[in-house]
Amino acid sequence: MLPSADNLLILMKQQIDFIIATNPKLQSFINWVLQKSELINVTSKTSTTNLYKTAIRAFYFTHGLPSEHPLAYNQDITLHLDCYLAANLPNQMSLDMALSHAFAISLAITPDVFHQRLRAMHLALDLKHLLADNDLLSNILYDLRSKLPNVDEDRQTLRLWWQLHGAVWIEKLRTIMIEDFQIGYDWEFNLKECKLIEQYWNACQLLLDCLNNASSNSSDNTCQSIKESLFLHQP
Repeated sequence: MLPSADNLLILMKQQIDFIIATNPKLQSFINWVLQKSELINVTSKTSTTNLYKTAIRAFYFTHGLPSEHPLAYNQDITLHLDCYLAANLPNQMSLDMALSHAFAISLAITPDVFHQRLRAMHLALDLKHLLADNDLLSNILYDLRSKLPNVDEDRQTLRLWWQLHGAVWIEKLRTIMIEDFQIGYDWEFNLKECKLIEQYWNACQLLLDCLNNASSNSSDNTCQSIKESLFLHQP
């Protein structure tokens, strides 16, 4: 309804940035999102838009969250920004997604269901196809996977193994993810911070909807600049 929506859109973006600026832990998290996204090599074959960097940040924003968070692994904004990238993930992102999946499985295991989930764990860590050009990391993951017991062991034996060794095994997986892939950090978000993360995500979605509906009364430069600055800490 405005003759020009540029100022309103800019003010909305400033308020979204303020959500992050109010919490040092969220600032650290969003800085990690940037650092991790900058490690991803994206070519013209994996993206067709100039918003792929923002799309990658949106991807890691949700993949860096605890698996129990309602936004964990949500790719709605990634798809919105660059649907081609989401359908053609670079190898590094596919590997990170697979490891996050394996880690989420391990965290959900209890001794009583370990015998049912063990085969899934073996399959989740069978990532040779994603590590064909990195023998070192492939061997590290193979070694971790080989420490899991045989799926043919009896239920009681498997239950006891997970009771005795499960926590240590999970911590080894997390250590590998952090040291070799820069993912899997335990941010220890409290309830308030989890709510702020949801608020930030929802506000970004709303802003994107507004940007897409303001094409007739906002400048292309403003819209592009705002989209390219999403999921960044703006001091």
